[in-house]
Amino acid sequence: MNNSDRSHWCIANRVRMLWMQHGEWIKMAFVAIIFNNPDEERVLQRLLRNPADFARFFDCFFGREFSFSFKRLLTEHLELAAALVRALMANDTQRADKINTKLYKNADELAAALTSANPYWRYEEWRTMLCRHLDLAKKIASEMINDDYKESIATYDYFEAEIMLMADQMIKGLLKYCVIC
Repeated sequence: MNNSDRSHWCIANRVRMLWMQHGEWIKMAFVAIIFNNPDEERVLQRLLRNPADFARFFDCFFGREFSFSFKRLLTEHLELAAALVRALMANDTQRADKINTKLYKNADELAAALTSANPYWRYEEWRTMLCRHLDLAKKIASEMINDDYKESIATYDYFEAEIMLMADQMIKGLLKYCVIC
């Protein structure tokens, strides 16, 4: 394996790990919130480490300004998702609707940020993936809240597959970007 192959493998492995952790800790946060687990605060702290981990990784490619912006947007994404679960648990549909609107606006902003950093990432592709990611996350949470655990697990399989698609899309764009760097 030459250095270029090793570098590509390292990039791909790191991106997949970041996205896998993103999905896994979202699910763990939903479980902690919905079932009022005693580790909820620590789980949420760990979940919110994911944006910082992404930012450190992106700093090598796109610099601090982009990394900080992405970290802020991804943190907002996760905080809004947790707030939405709490609103759904409280049957506060008005609050849930407001948070939902903010979540999709955040997805637009994340897609725009990603595509502004890398010419090989496309806004519509990222927006579509991020919206599917949100749809599936909300479905998982709703199914868990409604004690439909079998469906929640089945939906998580789709959620996980979507996360891997996002990871692969990110990897393709990064590897193309690295060729021009």
